[in-house]
Amino acid sequence: MRERIVPSLLIGQAAVFAVLLMHLLGWLQPLDLLAYDNGLKLRARPAVDDRIVLVGAREADLAALGWPLSDGQLADLLKALSAAKPAAIGVDIYRNWPIGDGQGELERVLRENPDIVWVNRQPSEAGGAIAAPSVLATPDRIGFSDILVDPDGVVRRSLLFLEDPSGQHATALSMVMALRLLGHRGIVPQSDPEEPEHMRLGAATLRPVEATDGGYAGVDARGYAGVDARGYQFLLDYALGPGPIRNFSVREALEGRIPAEALAGRLVFVAVTADSVKDYFRTPVDSGFAFGAVVHAQATGQLLRMALGEATPTANLPDWAELAVTVAVGLAGSLLALAMHGPLAFALLLAGGTALLTGLWFAALAQALWVPLAAPLGAWALALGLVTAFLSRRERADREALMNLFSSHVPGPVAKELWERRHLFMDGGRPRPQRLTATVLFSDVANFTPISEKMEPEELDAWLHDYMGAMVPVIQDHGGLPLRFVGDAILSVFGVPVPRETEEEIDRDAGNAVCAALAMADVLARLNEGWARQGLPPAGIRVGIYTGPMVAGSIGAPGHMEYSLTGDAVNTAARLEALAKTVGTDVPGRPCRILVGDPTWERLRGAFRGSAVGEVPLKGKDRKVGVHVILGEAGAEVPDAEVPDSGEPDADVLRLTAPPAPAPLTSGPSSTDGAGPITGSRKKGATG
Repeated sequence: MRERIVPSLLIGQAAVFAVLLMHLLGWLQPLDLLAYDNGLKLRARPAVDDRIVLVGAREADLAALGWPLSDGQLADLLKALSAAKPAAIGVDIYRNWPIGDGQGELERVLRENPDIVWVNRQPSEAGGAIAAPSVLATPDRIGFSDILVDPDGVVRRSLLFLEDPSGQHATALSMVMALRLLGHRGIVPQSDPEEPEHMRLGAATLRPVEATDGGYAGVDARGYAGVDARGYQFLLDYALGPGPIRNFSVREALEGRIPAEALAGRLVFVAVTADSVKDYFRTPVDSGFAFGAVVHAQATGQLLRMALGEATPTANLPDWAELAVTVAVGLAGSLLALAMHGPLAFALLLAGGTALLTGLWFAALAQALWVPLAAPLGAWALALGLVTAFLSRRERADREALMNLFSSHVPGPVAKELWERRHLFMDGGRPRPQRLTATVLFSDVANFTPISEKMEPEELDAWLHDYMGAMVPVIQDHGGLPLRFVGDAILSVFGVPVPRETEEEIDRDAGNAVCAALAMADVLARLNEGWARQGLPPAGIRVGIYTGPMVAGSIGAPGHMEYSLTGDAVNTAARLEALAKTVGTDVPGRPCRILVGDPTWERLRGAFRGSAVGEVPLKGKDRKVGVHVILGEAGAEVPDAEVPDSGEPDADVLRLTAPPAPAPLTSGPSSTDGAGPITGSRKKGATG
């Protein structure tokens, strides 16, 4: 198992490392931002912020009033709006030089109405600075309109402060407008008591956006890591959807058609909202584009909600925690692939894990916590896929090794069962050496040399083919594993390769071996009938069966491995087969002599009729071995046979008599459930 776990974990962590590298290089940033945008859409609860109003110059207004609006037109508009007593008026229209007539009137309106705020533009790569009207001398009446755009053209962040070229701090229009309303409630920016480097605004601490927060990573087009994080920024949440403000037209304001109560005490933005001016931006929640004034209004509304405790600033995990999440997810994918692998398991784990991770990610976003999604999902899918592929390849190699060892010895269903239970005896693509108790059956054709001398090579080959083709299925049908074919000899074993766990199972193996030997005799009788009709010589077989401990494993060289058994029980079964040449009992009508050792006889539990031969010395063994001759199944009538009462030989060859009518290969149940005695029937599949 260690040969699978260690490589699988290494492969999984290599996948995690690859995903983290892609994340750090910024290759996953587009996916994270796409997920973030969709998450904001799902989280948004469309509503109107009653504290903010937009008065826009629409296409119809420009057609009627002309463009650009003159100083006099702007003066008339601002006077009309100021009459309704709004909390502040923010003009999002550049005016750094006089346009048309009315310059003096516009300056007078601005001096008489301190609640009017005007925009300017800070110098940047996109262009030079644009100043606000010179009559606005105090910083609290000027706010810059610069909007941050991510590399994909979407606005997800808003500026609060910037440092201008003179070293002075400039304030964003959204911040200036929000402070006009918050100031009436005594809320002003201050240092956070616990984090002095961060700004506290009412109920919220606004931590500035870092270059690698959330899904931001890598290097942008301007050479900054992740995104350009200069200035003091915060993440826009778009919690109220794409259109959270009431809006009116400029002509409605000039004509006095806006109710005073719709403007009184509110923050009023004045801007151009005509498509032809092209002052619009993409946002995560807009299906098309949002005008710049709407983006400023969104930022202002969010500042109000955060300061008043109605919303929570979007937070992020530390970089190390984001990396740890990805590593943990990749490790989980590796471990689950170890526990459950295969095409179906892979599909279920991939789909289920993806759904779970996405659900947890969205739940965190709903609680104003933005963590990367692409890296954990990538680590999950890649680790899961690579480990599954590795294990599948290993399984194919193991299956090939298993089939090479056993496929020629066992029928398809048994081979399938061996594969399903391979964890019990396979390790590293080969059977692990193991001690077990099994029953060995060794069979050989009596007088094979004289028989072979009477036939031509082609006849002998066909004769042996008929013999082996008939005997092997009998052994397999009784749960045996034919392991070796040496000329006419067959070495079979009952109880491998899956080791038996109970004594009852070992007893059943012993009974199945004897059942197989008796069935081989019945089949041979029918073969002899057919050979006799062809003028070919009949055959008899000798069988030695012994139960005992042994070591099972594989031997050979790479590319040619064989499943093998070593131990005294294997040798003893071969000696018993050879002993049948001189010791045994003739059963009339049965061309087979079956000798079993005492350990096997004791495990038969009286299921078979037999006769004791006695203690017999065997070659290579220091102690004599108790031997019994199997006469038949218990309860079955067996013709009288002469049984020697000692180890003295009685005959050197089996007496081949005319066979009786062919007996069926199966008869009745093979064993009882549980710990009951083994029956002597020769039924297919009578295995433990």
